[in-house]
Amino acid sequence: MNDQADIFDRTVGEYDLIVELSYAWYYSRVHHAIAQRVIRPLRPGRVLDVACGTGFQSYLHRAGGAQVVGVDVSENLLRAAAAKSGAAGGGNGGPLFPVHFDFVADYNRRIEAIAAASGRGIPPPPRFLRADGRRLPFSDCRFDHVNLVGGLSYMTDRRQALSEIRRVLKPGGTLFLEVEHRWNFETFWRTLHAVFANGAGDAFSRADIRRLLFTPFRRGVAAAFPFNAYEKIAPTPCRFFTFREMTDLLGEAGFDAAGRWGVHTVTNLIPWSWLEQRHPSPRLVRLFLRLAALEERLSFFKSGIGMMVLARKRR
Repeated sequence: MNDQADIFDRTVGEYDLIVELSYAWYYSRVHHAIAQRVIRPLRPGRVLDVACGTGFQSYLHRAGGAQVVGVDVSENLLRAAAAKSGAAGGGNGGPLFPVHFDFVADYNRRIEAIAAASGRGIPPPPRFLRADGRRLPFSDCRFDHVNLVGGLSYMTDRRQALSEIRRVLKPGGTLFLEVEHRWNFETFWRTLHAVFANGAGDAFSRADIRRLLFTPFRRGVAAAFPFNAYEKIAPTPCRFFTFREMTDLLGEAGFDAAGRWGVHTVTNLIPWSWLEQRHPSPRLVRLFLRLAALEERLSFFKSGIGMMVLARKRR
């Protein structure tokens, strides 16, 4: 917990910038999926946001009318999340992150329309606590819904985390999670980088590539994800999941998977290292937007960098 907390503490200055095509698209798609798949049909009243970071999804659920608690291991990220309560917008319809691309503004309008349609008004700001997702400081059956975007891929004891989430969910409660997906075009790009750059820089090591490519296909694998806080590369253990492995893990923990969607499926035809540029060229933006429009139409295509899953606790 301490090592990861330190890594994420150091990202606080860049966490909310979202000036890259990669993360602007990622968060736009994930937030729209939450609005469509959770807020509109399920209207959860009490939401727990595990690994909440600076509170993107906490404030999204608050805008949809939920009472929200966010937990994370990083004190710096939690302070940044709490500070948003007094900022302009602050979950009251303002953007969840800065708008640098037209598609972000378009998604924000769609998301805001869904949240407003809940008709429940805006509850008090989310409450943020420092806590490990594997040891949640809440009583049994307290929440209607749990949000877990990104965090599970970096947890060392995923079964314990899912068990804790099940414990604090009410019978029939739901879980929306997003994890790193094993099968996507980025594996191909990083393989090329590792071959030609000898595993240096921000690429996976050759050992990571061998695991990604040659471990039996039905299982996920761990690799040292080159987490980049702009100032320094910090290799961080990260789990890449197959859908088969994720449904097995959820089943063991007492959940049934109810839906699955990909993010950065078609757009990942462009190498991630290009999409991470702080100042993408107009030519790259035009190419990206063509692929983004195609990704929206091919919503059935699941092999993205991120895999989103909606699951329900068995009664």
